[in-house]
Order: sequence, then structure tokens, then C-alpha cells
Amino acid sequence: AQPFHSIVITGASSGLGRALALHYAGAGKRLFLTGRHAARLAATATACREMGAEVHEKSMDITDAATVAAWLQKADSIA
Repeated sequence: AQPFHSIVITGASSGLGRALALHYAGAGKRLFLTGRHAARLAATATACREMGAEVHEKSMDITDAATVAAWLQKADSIA
């Protein structure tokens, strides 16, 4: 099995989502992070970048299906 290089994580501004982002961050990893709290999400993204990951973050409410779909399409085009 090949390791994942691009990973989407929701709720990355705190708790389990933040922990997963930090766990997977590293050189050669591309993280797509979402969260509702922009400042905390930015802090998570910065920490992941400092660990060598390429990070794309967007503050959003994942219950907004159209916004999530558009963001995932963008992520898919980058990954």
C-alpha cells in the first residue's frame, strides 16, 4: 500500500482535528484543513507548515454542502 501524501482534515482548529493535522504534518505531506474558528485554524496551519507540510486551509462550516463541495474540488485539483 502506498502512503497518503494529501489529506483532508475537518475540525482542524481544535481537538481531534488539530491533533490529526499535527500528527500527519511533515515533509512531503499536503494537508487540506478546515475549521470554524479562523484564528485557531491559522495557528494549526502555521504549526503544520513549521513541521514541513504544505498546507491549504479554509475556515468554514462543514454543514454548508455547496461550500464544502467547491473546496473539495479545489483540493482535488491541487492534490
